[in-house]
Amino acid sequence: MEARDFQITPPGKLATLMPGLVGAACLLVLVAVLAVAKAPPEQWLHAWPVLPAALVLPLVGWYMGHRSVRLGDEGLRIRTFPWPRTLPIASIDLAQAQIVDLEKRPELWPAIKLAGSRVPGYRAGRFRLRDGRWASVLITDPHRVLMLPLRDGGLVMLSVQRAEALLEAMRRRG
Repeated sequence: MEARDFQITPPGKLATLMPGLVGAACLLVLVAVLAVAKAPPEQWLHAWPVLPAALVLPLVGWYMGHRSVRLGDEGLRIRTFPWPRTLPIASIDLAQAQIVDLEKRPELWPAIKLAGSRVPGYRAGRFRLRDGRWASVLITDPHRVLMLPLRDGGLVMLSVQRAEALLEAMRRRG
């Protein structure tokens, strides 16, 4: 069977702009501190590490909106930065998979971040949920989250634009 791509629901504008805003704020604070302190030009040269960060943060914001999920013969390929992974369909408990609204199921909210990123309107990485379980999440829309319980006890939560179509395609393959 041929592979199919499923797009992640785009994060809100605030989530996409946040890395760029943080980078710009850091640059402004640095320039203000150096200017107020009337630092000599040689001290300004010691601030060079801020420049690569200012260039990388907008790229992170751009990349947040360019993630996807691919269903192929090898399984479900979740393309995320920096940890892409492939889940074999057999490792997913498709009978228990469902689409949930996190506003109505507060126990499933990703609460504590172990690794990943979290800005308003965007959560990606490994999180501990409010109910104590661990989950790999990529959530941009908390009202439509595809919850995939794994047979080993783990959980994968994805904000996919066509969640019903992905779930149906996985059930056909499984």
